[in-house]
Amino acid sequence: MRGACAMFRAALRNIYSAARPGCTLAAGVTPQEAIAPMNPTGQALLVVKALIALLIAAAAPSAKAGCSVYEHRDFLGATLTIDDNQSLAHLGSLNDRVSSIVISPGCLMIAYADPQFSGAVTTFSAGRHATLPDGWDDQISSARCNCR
Repeated sequence: MRGACAMFRAALRNIYSAARPGCTLAAGVTPQEAIAPMNPTGQALLVVKALIALLIAAAAPSAKAGCSVYEHRDFLGATLTIDDNQSLAHLGSLNDRVSSIVISPGCLMIAYADPQFSGAVTTFSAGRHATLPDGWDDQISSARCNCR
């Protein structure tokens, strides 16, 4: 709940500052204290805008791009995420145990059958791959996640 309050406070601070140029909302000021000087219509509008901003922020998917590999089909089991434009020369505990993959939009993953980016190679495009193509289930040992 603490995170939701912080998000609400930040959204309210941004809206309040935009509505009243030169004004800011200190971190210790409650929303009730911030809107008290406003007329009732202005208060209601400000609260509605803040709630809309909070809902949009809470519902928005994470902006962080990357490639996630999963131990089992259908995105189950242990997982490992390779951040955008990063590489893993060895998948550690998921070495030769990857059975599904999620690739963020704008990214692709180059998978290698052996550690250190060697052996057979295949590429996975953006999307959710609940199963892997023939010959790749439990065969990936290293990978690169390339994003635009």
